[in-house]
Amino acid sequence: MKIKLIIIAFAVSVICSGTVFGQDDFVPLTSSQLLKGLNDKNYLSSVLSGYDFTLIKSTKIYTAKSGVYEYWQYKSEIFVDAIFTPSRENNIIVRVNKDYNELSERLILTFPHKRSQEYERHLSVISLSHINKETAYTLRYTKDGLSVGVDVWFDDPFYYFQYTTLQ
Repeated sequence: MKIKLIIIAFAVSVICSGTVFGQDDFVPLTSSQLLKGLNDKNYLSSVLSGYDFTLIKSTKIYTAKSGVYEYWQYKSEIFVDAIFTPSRENNIIVRVNKDYNELSERLILTFPHKRSQEYERHLSVISLSHINKETAYTLRYTKDGLSVGVDVWFDDPFYYFQYTTLQ
């Protein structure tokens, strides 16, 4: 009986320590949140700071296209560059380390789209292993005269997601 108790205690300790120390951090960021952040800088700031991102740099842009540039970072693994130019094109570029495959897949699958079975099948077959510089994906939609989309590509060691809105 004593040997069974020791074996059970050892198995439980191995499972618990493997679960605690072996998992990647979970970042619940979605494409819908990033797309909403394209038009609302304060919303994007609150979402990123809520997910433990650190604002590294925030500067005003003084050119023909005045605006704001923000650079966010999450544990040197996920980077967000946001460029806001009022009444023009806004961009959010997300770089995700290849070790965070779950986040990369979620960003593709949570891109808003019309609810049709054919389109849902199309999104579900986008495989991260097929994305590289030459085989980039572009997902777009138009709402209220505003063209919104994301371009996705891979350049080792990062997956890039460039969210854009055009007026």
